[in-house]
Amino acid sequence: MQSRTKILGAAVVAVVLVVVGAVWFTSRSSGSDDAIEWWVPNWDEEVATQLARAYEEENPDVSIEIVQTTNDSLPTQVGTALDSGTTPDVIIELASRVNRYAADGTVTDLSDMFGTNMPEEDFIDGSLEEVSQDGSVYAIPYRWDCIALVYNPDMLDEAGVEVPTTWDEYVAAAEQLTTDEHAGIAWPLGQDGNAALRYLGLAVDGGSEISDGSLSITQDSSERAIEIIGGTQRDGWASPSSLEVDNTGVRQLFENEQIAMYLGGLFDVAPIQDVGVPVQTAVSPGPQIADGWAYMIPAEAPNAEGARDFVEFLTSPENMAALTESFPARVSAADDERFTGPDAAAHLEQLTTDSVPAPSDAAWGELIPDVYSALQSVALDQQDSAAAAAALQEQADSVLGGD
Repeated sequence: MQSRTKILGAAVVAVVLVVVGAVWFTSRSSGSDDAIEWWVPNWDEEVATQLARAYEEENPDVSIEIVQTTNDSLPTQVGTALDSGTTPDVIIELASRVNRYAADGTVTDLSDMFGTNMPEEDFIDGSLEEVSQDGSVYAIPYRWDCIALVYNPDMLDEAGVEVPTTWDEYVAAAEQLTTDEHAGIAWPLGQDGNAALRYLGLAVDGGSEISDGSLSITQDSSERAIEIIGGTQRDGWASPSSLEVDNTGVRQLFENEQIAMYLGGLFDVAPIQDVGVPVQTAVSPGPQIADGWAYMIPAEAPNAEGARDFVEFLTSPENMAALTESFPARVSAADDERFTGPDAAAHLEQLTTDSVPAPSDAAWGELIPDVYSALQSVALDQQDSAAAAAALQEQADSVLGGD
């Protein structure tokens, strides 16, 4: 079978989404058996609304109610709904969290949705594995991506800095790029999940492993990762604002030319271009963690049959391409220039040649607060990287089951 990663770079299917008509939503309280409640993260709401409108026009007896979610509240909101049995019909959730719900039996096995119209072979390597357990698929990914290096070429040229290709070069460049007017880099240390993923990429580069969705870490790799992230913050090469911002905040620092480079997604490039700031991308100095977003149908979905039909509509190549700001999970959806053009080249190379799917077991979620605490403690100069890594390893041995 030809590699999915090779096919992704050469996919030639046209992507067109024609949406017309008026938007209307009917609340679940209206009592309509044909209402479908769809939980959508706020960054996808605009296009999701267009897709809902298109589906309603094809199915005039059905109404789609969109409920907006946010990145910070989503895990708690979904977990509470699934545990209580009072659920929507379709949920957009992070792919790496799906198996936690599958283990509890609160989401539907969607394996039977794959076939001629949606072959499993049409999905990018790693995307279906992330949402599968014991041979069954519990969600359908529509987006699959990872971060890469984003930099301001003018600021690097002015400082005489080459694009870094190793982490040692990245740290050295961060120092050299730091001036009285701006810092060299920034980290999303204001949000634990964002910060933990930065740590995880560095840890994997240093010898930690992710296998079959499970993580094992080494103390040496943790110490190195913590020192690169926390140490650059402690030493002043990373923006002081790092301690308060998430991924979007880091991008905004770049847009305001308060930093010269950072690790960010393909979805960051267009907003930066829109504000007129010089931007280029490159493969990061080491591997990055791949993850995505997927459609889940709760086991207690009130309109399970309608939900399946709606998800089938959403996962067509053209609709999948329309909703994602990075890379669609289906190879046949990836022909649009947004995914194949020069702006996307570095992120595509990162995704297909130097990325590792995120841990999908619940143990990683339990460890995230400890990773975050370790990074914060070094960034604030409360302890050194060796001590932070030792404490983290002790907790990891308990939560993950040891190296």
